[in-house]
Amino acid sequence: MVDRVLTVFNAFANFSILPEKTSKQCRSPKKARTAERMDDICTPGKGETAAGKADETQQKQRKRPDDESRAFEYGFALIRGGKQSHYGYFEQMVQCECFKELLLKGLILTNNLFLQDTFALEIQAICKAFKNKEYTPTHPHVVLIPFMLQNMVGETLHRGTANCQHFYHLLCAVLRDVPRTNLKRLPLNFHDELLSLATHLKEHEVREYTTKDVDHVVVGLLSVLEALLSKFPAEKAFVGDKCGIVQELLHHCLFEFPNASSQRRMLAAPPPKCKSQPARLAAFSLLCTLARDAPANLETLIAYVKPIHV
Repeated sequence: MVDRVLTVFNAFANFSILPEKTSKQCRSPKKARTAERMDDICTPGKGETAAGKADETQQKQRKRPDDESRAFEYGFALIRGGKQSHYGYFEQMVQCECFKELLLKGLILTNNLFLQDTFALEIQAICKAFKNKEYTPTHPHVVLIPFMLQNMVGETLHRGTANCQHFYHLLCAVLRDVPRTNLKRLPLNFHDELLSLATHLKEHEVREYTTKDVDHVVVGLLSVLEALLSKFPAEKAFVGDKCGIVQELLHHCLFEFPNASSQRRMLAAPPPKCKSQPARLAAFSLLCTLARDAPANLETLIAYVKPIHV
């Protein structure tokens, strides 16, 4: 039954990324940015308070379940046998050829945020259910964490997708929930993964034009770096100093000002990379994590801040 349900999921995921399904949301760059930041603008306490009734209406429409997202809800309930905590089907699910393709479509490629949310919550619940079980080749941590870090993060960078916040939230939640001793048992070199994430962050172009825009890719990269450093604090000096992420955060992400060169690039967003509230919060949070119990990083931070306040 599991393989049949996944085939249906794949069909609905394909339907949700058809051009005619997404064109209405992204007819112009301005509308694309509006869709991208909608979650933060319309949430109390986030973004701009003057977003207007139009954004509120779109937010309500986006939260309304549709056929694709209902199919995922009912399908997961069916293969769980109606039991909320029965997640043994995952071991069968990973045997299906379309499973990893479905992860990409259901968590990154689709613009249906309700479908993304439904899928991400189910995957997170599966990981929690298997948290204390012995690692096997089909254990969710063994299957999902390497694939998400090594494949899906790159997919968000390659496609520049606006609606990847559920994927990054899922990845960070799973990483934070896994005991450090278990992470070390995964087929991953986390030193190399941190280097890769740091490189992605430094090479990531500015996409936030105003404080109303939210670049969920940069928010995700910042959050994943922080989640991994909380598990591997000994890597703070490497990431902050050797990889130059403290300097990257201070200059390019938070406090860089537009100059004549950036103003001449009319089509490019001006610096800094982090203008929106979610992006700046993620950048400051990572900066604090890097400076905590890491003297070299703290010295770099103090050297930058001291001339401003003395």
